[in-house]
Amino acid sequence: MSYRSCRKDVCPSVENGESELSIVGNSSVKMTYLKHFFLQNTQGDDLWKALDEALAESKEGAIEGPDGGELKMWYFGSQWSKQMGFPIVTLDTLNSTTVKIGQRRYLKGSYVLELQKYRNTSYGYKWDVPLFCQLGGKYLGMKWLKKDEPLYLNIGREESPIVVNVDRQGYFRQNYDGRGWKNIIEQLKKDHEVCCDS
Repeated sequence: MSYRSCRKDVCPSVENGESELSIVGNSSVKMTYLKHFFLQNTQGDDLWKALDEALAESKEGAIEGPDGGELKMWYFGSQWSKQMGFPIVTLDTLNSTTVKIGQRRYLKGSYVLELQKYRNTSYGYKWDVPLFCQLGGKYLGMKWLKKDEPLYLNIGREESPIVVNVDRQGYFRQNYDGRGWKNIIEQLKKDHEVCCDS
C-alpha cells in the first residue's frame, strides 16, 4: 500500500517525513538508507538513525541543528512524524529593524477536535522548523525556529519584505503581520520574480 493511499486516521503524519528529507537533500544519503534496508522491514526510527549515520559519513559533513550542534535526525524527525499536524509560522514586526518569528499548531478552525487516541503531547505540538529566509532579493540562508522559543531577526531599516519558506521546502504555513504583507505586496508589484524560485 502506498502511503498516499493510507487513510488519514491510520497514518496522520506520514507526509511530514517527506518534507523532513528535503533538509538532507543529498541523494547519496537517501541511497545509503535504501541499500541498507533493501528487502527488509524497518521500524520508524530506522530511517532517522540511518540518516544520522549517512550524514556522518558524507562529504558534506554534519548539518547544524537548532541547538548549534550537529543535527540529530532521530530527534528532529520524531517531532514531525510522531505528532499530528504541522505549524503555522508567524512573523511579527517588533520595531523598524526586528522581526519576531513564532509558531503554533495549525488548525483549520478552533472547532476542530481530534480523537484522544491521536493526541501526542510529548512535543507539545511544537517543532524545530528550518526556515529558508529571504530579505528582498537577498537570500539569508537557513535559520532555525526552535520549538520552545521564538526567533528574532534583524532586518535593518529596509522596507524589503522578509519571506520565509521562499523555496517552499518546508512543511508549514506562514503568516505575516500587516507590515509584512504590505511589503510583500509592494515587492510583487515592483518585481514579482524576486519572491519566486529562480
